[in-house]
Amino acid sequence: MQEYEPFANHFITEFAPEIFKIYLQQVELLISEGEFISRKCQCHILSYFTECVKPKSTWSLVKPHFETLVSRFVFVHMCFTETHRELWEADPVEYARMSIDEYEEYSSPVSGSTFFILALVKARPKATFLPILHFVNGVLSGPSPPEQKYGALKISSALIPHMVRNKTVKNNIESFLTAHVLPAYTASEGFMRNIAMDVLTSVEKHEYRWSSDQALEPHFRAVVAALEGGDLPTRVQAAIALSEMVNQHESVRVALAGNVGKIVQGMKFTSVTASLLICVPSDLLKLSDETDMDVLNSCMEAMVEHFDKELMPVSTQLTQRLVQTYMRLMADAAVEEAPESDMGMTLDDEVGSEDKTFAAMGTAKTIRTVG
Repeated sequence: MQEYEPFANHFITEFAPEIFKIYLQQVELLISEGEFISRKCQCHILSYFTECVKPKSTWSLVKPHFETLVSRFVFVHMCFTETHRELWEADPVEYARMSIDEYEEYSSPVSGSTFFILALVKARPKATFLPILHFVNGVLSGPSPPEQKYGALKISSALIPHMVRNKTVKNNIESFLTAHVLPAYTASEGFMRNIAMDVLTSVEKHEYRWSSDQALEPHFRAVVAALEGGDLPTRVQAAIALSEMVNQHESVRVALAGNVGKIVQGMKFTSVTASLLICVPSDLLKLSDETDMDVLNSCMEAMVEHFDKELMPVSTQLTQRLVQTYMRLMADAAVEEAPESDMGMTLDDEVGSEDKTFAAMGTAKTIRTVG
């Protein structure tokens, strides 16, 4: 590829800055005058900005504007919108899918915004990381509406891996969670409870080491409460958070050890173990059947792997339920993939069929793990 190097160097020094200036002008018109730019075009602009972060010649152009771009352009896409609200109210299952897979939609401004922020803090951490966190904290600490606080928490969720690795910020993670995430667990808005669970899941996925079980306890209680009576998207996030907690914390495994069968089967219980009060009526199998989301099979598999002895008394019933789920998913996928139905299939139908197939594969894997 060396033959292209001269052109690449010429492009990045001569053409790239001019393109950046034009794109920046369009964004400024969008921000100041509301000039229309389609979502797809905004995503492509964000992708270009992302590519401009690392090269020195283009970073010098991005640097004076990155805080404005984050606070007035990127942040808008991260906030809770009316489109989100309509989906939350009309189709909670689809909202749950969207909230988990949103970063994988590469034509979405949300994914473009996220990748831009991650490029900034990864390639230029000294210049960008703390200013972005300062902006996030300002939104969360001020009188911002819940829709904007949702956006700030969404940015926080994306930044958790960098927060955990940063020695200075890492020491303040628990205070950040106490100040901004704990109150969101009980917010009147369901979407705030949902994004709070998402932040906690990100913390657990990236193996944050809590200072003590006492610091972890209120977050664990919040997961339990969400599993017991949350909105469907929040129950899905809580199930994911619980599986991550089970993977990461011995205290959580000890607390759940005597009751995991009841968690899986959907029976209420109250027990005090390792200073954690638990009352979990969640039925992971029922939640999986409601959504057909493969990620919930992973949650079930985590339970089975860690609590094989405790689940032994209910293994027969568990396997029967899993087999029923598997057969239903395969039957649904077969119907949707039937040749006579191909002519009327939309892209959403094809995606739905693939989701069911992957969910069935995950269920089969869980059955094997139980066995």
